[in-house]
Amino acid sequence: MSDARTPLPAPVTLPAALRPWRPWLEWLSPEQIAAMGDLLPRLEAALGAFRGPRLRGDEEPVGIDDLRRRGPYHRLLLSEWAVADAAPDEFLRRASSGEHLFLSPRREVRRADARIVALFDTGPAQLGAPRLVQVALWILLARRAEAAGLEFRWGTLAEPTALHPAESPQRLKAFLARRTLVHADAAATTAWRAALAGDRRGHGECWRIGDVAAVAQERDDFTHRVDIRREWLGALAVTIAGPGGRRDVALPLPPTGAAAKLLRGQFAFEVTPVPVEEEARGARLSLRQPPLIGPGGERIAVPLLDESMAMLYTLPRHDGEVRTGARSMAWTRGRELLCAALGTKHFAGIIADREHLHFWNFEGFRTRVRPDNREFQAPPGQAHWRPCVWLTGTRKPHDVYVLDGAGHLLRWRGDPARGQGTAAQHEVFEHDVLAIARADGERLVYVRYGRQRMELVMHDRFTTVDRVIGEGEAPRRPVRTWIHGNVASGARGGNVNWSGAWCIPEHGSGDGGAWMVFERRGYGNICRQVRIAVGAKWQVFGLVRSPDSADYGLVALSPDRRRLMLIGAEEQWLLYHADVPIATVGVGSDCDVVAAVTEHRRLVVITPGGQRPMAWNGEGEVLDAD
Repeated sequence: MSDARTPLPAPVTLPAALRPWRPWLEWLSPEQIAAMGDLLPRLEAALGAFRGPRLRGDEEPVGIDDLRRRGPYHRLLLSEWAVADAAPDEFLRRASSGEHLFLSPRREVRRADARIVALFDTGPAQLGAPRLVQVALWILLARRAEAAGLEFRWGTLAEPTALHPAESPQRLKAFLARRTLVHADAAATTAWRAALAGDRRGHGECWRIGDVAAVAQERDDFTHRVDIRREWLGALAVTIAGPGGRRDVALPLPPTGAAAKLLRGQFAFEVTPVPVEEEARGARLSLRQPPLIGPGGERIAVPLLDESMAMLYTLPRHDGEVRTGARSMAWTRGRELLCAALGTKHFAGIIADREHLHFWNFEGFRTRVRPDNREFQAPPGQAHWRPCVWLTGTRKPHDVYVLDGAGHLLRWRGDPARGQGTAAQHEVFEHDVLAIARADGERLVYVRYGRQRMELVMHDRFTTVDRVIGEGEAPRRPVRTWIHGNVASGARGGNVNWSGAWCIPEHGSGDGGAWMVFERRGYGNICRQVRIAVGAKWQVFGLVRSPDSADYGLVALSPDRRRLMLIGAEEQWLLYHADVPIATVGVGSDCDVVAAVTEHRRLVVITPGGQRPMAWNGEGEVLDAD
């Protein structure tokens, strides 16, 4: 292995347990070394012994190393033999006094013609904390290969046939930069197998890292398979399967700040350039979580990057009057929100651990026991908050509804008044739910799927019978569903009326292609069904009403992620054109407000047909949106 590494300007003092990996750890800052310190020794013990080919054979001469005063006379310099011919007495004198010069060959042990190869899954399941384990394995396997006298080469499942060395911090930076939001398919795996099989060089070990499906396979072309998954708060679970058997190891989560800088490739030996517009900004908006738009579109919440905090932005009134400035709200440091909700006055969320759910800032709620995984499937570490509705009507206790990853709709009711008993832990009152939305302070609407049909249901939190207010056919379970609407004024027969629309991709397809929009007006069920065509690779984030009519259109982002459009059945409107790509978009479920976060971490808010776009940064300062 080459020694072309870039060390720190000053030496780093490492504990004895980490010294075997000094050549790689000295690229990192002390905080990053501490973050990796708990991972490396534990994973090293779980890797098992190296069983592939090592350095082999006896030492063999490879060229000339030096000239020496001692040695066999068949290696005597030719100039010395010339002295023997011209002056025999002088030759004997030099021999008796040890002045002859001999050639000294350089000896090496012949290396095995093999190497260690590692293929990493860089898909969405490995983002965040699992990626740190991949970094640790990257370092461990590089050291493993060096100790065995072999080369180490790494690649990604998403890039078949491309293998890279691991001799410099730039290589580690390139490894971290390889992220994708697409899972590696069977074609990529087949291409890798063909490439490895056609390589004339032997593979001392061949590792497949981060791919859950690979660990379950009993037979594979890879000698070792590693599954990395994030469990509940406080642990990473790693399973290593290889010739020595199967080993499981639980790892703690490293500190958030140092780990985040490491994953962004901000090492100790370099200064990462910061865009001018962010140079003086302390807080930066997250690019993963879509903006959360509160009831009526009055307030918007956006979490901050690497912080247990969110910024709350209050939109001006229609007459332009600013009601209040932007402010931040922080929850328990080092924890992440499983879901969040904006009420009429408060921003709140649920923090989950293995045993409990902590209702942070929910008025009238205390910590509850976490439901069984069969009832509530919501693992931590997800890119988006789980859908959540907080009903804060005039009657107490209030209710919180959460839609989990398996389609279970759960309800938690607040604590009753003192002396009126205790609150139930939770209630699962619906299954196979596709989407939920707040109707008003007392009700929510949701779409459920079953028997190739979908139903739009109105749920009143103080009644026992839900009311179906819309229906539609769906041969397959849709992969995405959006709801938009609100409670209309007036009631008939004691029933509250809801007007709005909901949409699904046609035939359960993805974002690109056609969408079916079902509109409900008045007191009947669906009174209109519209098909809206969306271009290939456009991403749909919701639906709102058209600027000049009561019809609904889809809020969609162009493939280059710079144009945000409102696409109707017959017309299209440009909502916003960004100078830089748009990272994520949020759409109000009961208002015509669209919020986007650009890759420069600006929040841009658009109201179709209303005020001009508004923009803020992570510090709450108002910016020019144009």
